[in-house]
Amino acid sequence: MRSTHMFFILFCACASDPAPAHTTEAPADETAGAEATVEAPTTAVAAAEPIPVQCYGTDCGSVFSQMTGGTGRPPANLAPPLPNTSEAHSGTRPSALADAVRHYDALAVVEFDDVQDRTMEDALVRLRRSLDLIAGRIHRLDAACAELVRGSSALLPACTTLRADARDTLARFVRGYRMRVPVDYLARVDERPAEERDGHLAYFTGQLREMTNIQAARIHCDAVDLYEEAGTPRAQEQLERYGETFLAHCSSRDTP
Repeated sequence: MRSTHMFFILFCACASDPAPAHTTEAPADETAGAEATVEAPTTAVAAAEPIPVQCYGTDCGSVFSQMTGGTGRPPANLAPPLPNTSEAHSGTRPSALADAVRHYDALAVVEFDDVQDRTMEDALVRLRRSLDLIAGRIHRLDAACAELVRGSSALLPACTTLRADARDTLARFVRGYRMRVPVDYLARVDERPAEERDGHLAYFTGQLREMTNIQAARIHCDAVDLYEEAGTPRAQEQLERYGETFLAHCSSRDTP
C-alpha cells in the first residue's frame, strides 16, 4: 500500500493500512529552524519578479515539505490529475458500524474560520490544528473498524468502504481549502507598482492551490486503494466517478 504524504499530522491517520498510534510531533530534522520557500515559476507575474511565498519556523517547514512531498516546490509539469467528480455518501450503512460511522459523521462539521492571519506562520498554525482534529477522527474511525472486523469479518467490505469515504472526505476538504492572503504578504504586494498587484495576488493563490491539489490527489489515491479493496456497489460508483484518467494516475504511482 502506498503511504499518504499528508501534512505531518496526518501521516498516521491517512495511510490505507490499519491505523498506527497517532502523533503530532514533527521530526526535528525536518522542521527545526526550517525556512520554507516556494520558488518562483519561470514565467513572470505582471512582467515583474514574483514575491516568493515564504514562512519561517517549524510549522512552515513541516507543512510545506509534506504538502509537496519533499523539501522544495515540485516542477509545475508534475501537477497530478484530480478525480472527475466525487460525492459524499448519502445512503445507509449497516447498523453494526454505528461506532465507526459516528467518527465519520464528525468529519462533516470541521470547518476553517474565514480569518485573515497576520503572517503565513499564523495561518499554518490554524491549518495544522484543523487537520489534527480531522486526523484524530480518522484514526479513531480506523480503530473502530478494526475492532468491528475482529468481531465479524463479514463487516470488512462495509468498513473498508467507510474508511475510503473518510479519505475521500479529507481529500475534498483539502481541495476546498482557501487561505486568505496574510497581512504580511499583502504589505509586500502593496510595495509593488499598482499594475502588478493583481498578478502577485494571483501568484500567491496559484501556489497554494497547486500544493493543495498535489496533496488532495495523494489522498484520493489512498481512497482508490480502499475502494478497490472493498468492492462494494458504493465503492464501484466512486471509482467510476473518479474516472479512468485518475485511476491510471494512481496505478502508475505503484509502478517501479
